[in-house]
Amino acid sequence: MDLPAFVLLILVNPNVVDAGTYRLFADGVEIGRFDIRREPSTEVPQFRIALPAGSKRISIERAGRMPLIGTRTGVRSRTADLISVAGITRPLRDDRPAEALARLPAAADALLRAVGSEYSSRDMGLEFGPMQSPDTIAEAETRLGYALDPELTAVLTTNGPVKFGDHGMTPARDLFSTERQFVRLWGSEENVAGDALALYRTSTMVWVEAGDGYGAVLYAPQGPAICNGKPAYWKIHQDTIGEPWLIGGPVASCGSLSDVLMTVIGEDLLTHIEDNGTESQLLVDPTMPDAFPVWLETDADGKPRLRPDWTRLR
Repeated sequence: MDLPAFVLLILVNPNVVDAGTYRLFADGVEIGRFDIRREPSTEVPQFRIALPAGSKRISIERAGRMPLIGTRTGVRSRTADLISVAGITRPLRDDRPAEALARLPAAADALLRAVGSEYSSRDMGLEFGPMQSPDTIAEAETRLGYALDPELTAVLTTNGPVKFGDHGMTPARDLFSTERQFVRLWGSEENVAGDALALYRTSTMVWVEAGDGYGAVLYAPQGPAICNGKPAYWKIHQDTIGEPWLIGGPVASCGSLSDVLMTVIGEDLLTHIEDNGTESQLLVDPTMPDAFPVWLETDADGKPRLRPDWTRLR
């Protein structure tokens, strides 16, 4: 399927990117250019380049001083096949979470085949635990003293808790207050006070991440003022346990379970799939609102490259 027209948001760290004039081409036709000066800066220059509908390959070319040949100038370029990840991101963004997750393994498998990988999504750790019964959900809500997000309940009862590697949704039997889950799920108490402690006593971990320390996503039945009294999801990590941060949605709103899934599964899954591809491919999301962000890099030979910034998925 041909890609629709979309915009690349090119992000540049001028402290590490080689100076020069950069030109972008879609299927051999120039679509934009910009200049980079190598000088200390705390700002991140941004350039928006529109790609025409049906684009299949993108090339980026740099003209300037080449580090390996002294003061002579020359051109370095790289070309990559454009591969859409919209089969994964569009459902996570637009469909109900239970429906999006039901289709996620097949979409991930299709993208793995597109990048030439022999692995499957299950090989990478994407799977579902046993479906949770309505009775276990009701028992959890009784323990907590409030109702869970209906979208979360639908995922737990129709899909089962989704897992990706060492990360995953919390089964209904482990849904207690976050304060109790520190010991129950993380294995130790956490030293917190003030607003953070108040949140941890009135929320529950619905997603747990095990890695360089523990992290989690919390569900709270009542969010801060920006949520207008509605529920909210928060992200926490042991290293910053006293500073939970609110998961946002579009246009300065509180995030939904769809926003959570894009953050905790979409970003990680796409990073792993990209790692299974090659440098002659550029994975893009042409359905991302506004523009798709990529970082400009230059290698030791001065060749430019574009790399997706999956942390900015929305």
